[in-house]
Amino acid sequence: MPFATQGDVRLYYEVLGDPAQPAVLLLNGAGKQSVDSPDAFCAAIVARDFSVVRFDQRDTGLSTGFARAGSDAVGVAAAVAAGQEPALAYRIEALATDAFAVLNAAGIHHAHLLGRSLGSYVAQLMALDDPGRVASMTLVMAFSRAIGTGLPLERLQRLDAERFADAKHFANRQVETARALGNPEYFDEPLIRAGAVQAFERGVPEGSIARHFMLGLAAPDLRERLGALTLPVQVIHGRMDKVIPLALAEEAAAAIPNARLAVLDDMAHEGPPQLWDRWIDLLVANAGR
Repeated sequence: MPFATQGDVRLYYEVLGDPAQPAVLLLNGAGKQSVDSPDAFCAAIVARDFSVVRFDQRDTGLSTGFARAGSDAVGVAAAVAAGQEPALAYRIEALATDAFAVLNAAGIHHAHLLGRSLGSYVAQLMALDDPGRVASMTLVMAFSRAIGTGLPLERLQRLDAERFADAKHFANRQVETARALGNPEYFDEPLIRAGAVQAFERGVPEGSIARHFMLGLAAPDLRERLGALTLPVQVIHGRMDKVIPLALAEEAAAAIPNARLAVLDDMAHEGPPQLWDRWIDLLVANAGR
């Protein structure tokens, strides 16, 4: 199995399709791993004459976990509210550095980025840090400053306390989340359960979802820096999104010169198969600008 290395962190990755084709690097959301970009989704991108790079973020799947670091979303939220530096196991900037390490290990100098939710912010960091290596960005469920800071204390406490006894317990939680946050017309419990079991069996380090969520709580405001970008950018957001308000995606699009914004009326904070063709059409059009 191929692994990239960034310091003491090992990152599992795979390249799908013809490596000679332009690469699309998939950057997933909080707590999500490579298999959360399903084979069929990747195949649909490959069919449009791209290769696909997907990987397990640090603290997910087969990559290095940080269970010993614990989680303190309550403390992080309090520090951010007080204007103090929060205590984190790793900073969100580390996820961008990890992604570059994956590209290096795969022998890819530059790539088109498809970032979802937390991954959309990581994509922006990559473009700001080394714009010559980013051919284009498609940002799904995008934000460019801290999110989730207004969550009730009990929600943060639940996040900190959450532990999963087995795959069934983890799958139950994923189904509950999808039912609460997704478009009910696209809710597919067997599909969600199967994906959750696969992810759990690969590895869900204790507290990892909370640690990733805390990165969003503490994310620095990028908007002033984004004006320097000159690459093609497509922002995609759902009018039904209950996690990242549409206003944040609009802010991100407005901060990036010549960025395009597509608002999908039937999209919530999710990525069901019913949305894939539209996402990929927008990705391909943006990559060709």
